[in-house]
Amino acid sequence: MFDEELITWSVDGGGRFFYRHPHKFSVTNVCGYLRVLRNDHWNCGYLFALLEKQWRETTFDWQLKAHPSVIDRLYRIPLAPLDRQAQISTLVQKYKPWINKIEASVGKLVNLRRGLTEDLLTGRVRVPVDEAG
Repeated sequence: MFDEELITWSVDGGGRFFYRHPHKFSVTNVCGYLRVLRNDHWNCGYLFALLEKQWRETTFDWQLKAHPSVIDRLYRIPLAPLDRQAQISTLVQKYKPWINKIEASVGKLVNLRRGLTEDLLTGRVRVPVDEAG
């Protein structure tokens, strides 16, 4: 369906943004996409970095969906000089793999904490009682 640089997101799936390098891909009918029409004003990677940052500060649910009209209303994109946009985009792409690994590790710790809390609250794990205390 596409073979170009785009930013996509799932309208129903929490609105997380994805930066798409030019390659053949398709999207579903509940997906939004953003195409840069003015490469002389905007860097797609810069836009992705700004949108992803703001997405982290927003909670979408069954009432607040990430519909393009909602995205347009909630997100603010400041225009920066094109060379600065390119620098930001390059740095974000450079560090994104590391950030993804850190996020995955944090996610595992959160799940571990949830599981342990559940086990303690349901009695599946006994808490040792200190005889002195």
